[in-house]
Amino acid sequence: LERKYEYFVHFEGQDRRLDQWISGDQLVELFLFYGALVRSKVTCTPPEKNIEKIVFGSYEIQCWYYSPYRLKSKAVDRLFVCENCLLYTEDRCRYACHLANDCKPSCPPGENIYEESDIKVYEVFGALEKPFYVIAKGLFQFYCQRLCLLAKLFIDHKTLCFDVENFIFYLLCEMDDDGTHIAAMFSKEMYSANNLACIMTLPCYQRKGYGNLLIQLSYEMSKRAKYPGTPERPFSDLGEISYKKYWLWVLLEFFDSTAMRKASFILTFFSQHTSSFAFHLSWPILCSLLSYLFSKFILSFHVFFPRTVSS
Repeated sequence: LERKYEYFVHFEGQDRRLDQWISGDQLVELFLFYGALVRSKVTCTPPEKNIEKIVFGSYEIQCWYYSPYRLKSKAVDRLFVCENCLLYTEDRCRYACHLANDCKPSCPPGENIYEESDIKVYEVFGALEKPFYVIAKGLFQFYCQRLCLLAKLFIDHKTLCFDVENFIFYLLCEMDDDGTHIAAMFSKEMYSANNLACIMTLPCYQRKGYGNLLIQLSYEMSKRAKYPGTPERPFSDLGEISYKKYWLWVLLEFFDSTAMRKASFILTFFSQHTSSFAFHLSWPILCSLLSYLFSKFILSFHVFFPRTVSS
C-alpha cells in the first residue's frame, strides 16, 4: 500500500451508501487494527460512486450510489442540479447563469393531484411529458430522465433511467416563498399490478413522514382503481423500513378505531365474567404485540392489499 494514494473502501456487511474514499494512512490504520481480517477482505475493484455531492436548491447533499450522469470526467466532487428543470452541470458559473437567466422558479410539468398546507403532489406521465425539455448547447434534456438520474443517486437497486415512457412519476413538493422544492417521489409502471416501483425521499427532507404519505397515496390509488396493489421487489433496506413503519401505523390506527374499541369492551366484559387468563392482557399491550408481529412478517407476503379505511 502507498500512503500517497486514496482508496475507495466498502465495509463488509454494510450498505453500499457507506462506501467512502479514505487516505492511505487511514487504510494502514485499519490494517493495524483489524490485522489479517482486513487483508483477506481487500479487493482491487474500481469505485462505483461517481458523484460525491450535489448542490440542489439551498442544500448540498452527500450522494449514496452511482448514477449514470453524462459527466466530462469519470468522477466529480460536486454536481450542480437545478431544482426547477433538473438540468445538471459541473460548472458553478454555468449553474449560476442558468438560474439567473434561463430558468425561473416553476412547478413540475404535471397535474397537481393532492394539496395540503405547504405540500403538493404532482403526477407526471413519462410518455406525455417526454417532449418537455430545456435547450442547453443544442441538447434536449428530458425532465423525467433527469428525475430518474437524480433518484438513482439515492436508490441502489434502481435500473430505470432513460426508458421512462411506460412509467408515471409522483413528486411530493414543499412550497414556500421561494417556490416549489422537490422533496420526495415515487414511480409506478403503467398497466402493471404493482402500485409502486421506486420510492425516494431526499436526505435533507427525511424524517418528515413523506415516505408514509407517498406509500399511503399508492394504496389509495389502488383502492380507487378497485384492484389489490403491491410494491415491486426486492426492497432496499430503507424501503423495507418504510413499509414496516407504514403498516405499523395502519394497524395502530385500525386498533384505535371505534369498532375495535367496542371489541375491547366485549373482551373486558367476557374476562370479568369468566375469569379467563387469556383476556386479562392489557388491550394496548395486545395491540402493540399484534402490530409488531404483523409489521415484522408482512413483507414476506406476495400481495399488499389496499387500505379499507374510507377516504
